Amino acid sequence: MTRATSALRAPTAAAIARVPDLPIGAVVVHRATWKGYGLWWFASRTDNPDPGRFDLETPHGTCYFADDPVGALIEKLAEPDELSPVVTVETVHRLRVHSGTLRHPATVADATDRRSRVPKELGIVTPYTLPWAWADALHADGRGGIVAWLRLDPAASRGVAVFGPAGAPDSDDPQWTALDGVSPGADHLDALRAMFDIVVEPVPRRAEVEIAEPPG
Repeated sequence: MTRATSALRAPTAAAIARVPDLPIGAVVVHRATWKGYGLWWFASRTDNPDPGRFDLETPHGTCYFADDPVGALIEKLAEPDELSPVVTVETVHRLRVHSGTLRHPATVADATDRRSRVPKELGIVTPYTLPWAWADALHADGRGGIVAWLRLDPAASRGVAVFGPAGAPDSDDPQWTALDGVSPGADHLDALRAMFDIVVEPVPRRAEVEIAEPPG
């Protein structure tokens, strides 16, 4: 979707003021991470060749969650502009899904609330020029993050982008605590197959690959 066909516009002070706050503790969130990696990473778009939809500029960053475990996995596995993503079983086995409620921030800006009047394109449109403008404006307004619809989910999963210090926060800081539960990504393979237009197949072993005879 291009800017010319999108209902999304650059944020104004009035538009930012219309977006209601949602208590973060009222939302069970999920985040997919690679096995062996920590829960928290706040990505910045400064000097980043592959920035995320709501990444802030350094020294600030954004950490991404979803309100559905499969939504969290699909956001981790599929590139936004990839129309026919192929995900291998081995890749899913390398992922963990952290689930629970967050203590910080107190609230996030809920762009999925109808009172916000924010079009769904906030979580859909590419490139990310306008989502970055909204993230910057909401952050400047003192908001703790953004709730927006997930682009690749055909259902109604929402993404929860939380603002914080760029990079990995101090592990001793109580506001950036672990979530209550962790499940293997493989636990959600059936849901991935059923809910998304994604091929989840094992990588063929070398013995299974037929090598054609060279011509002549």
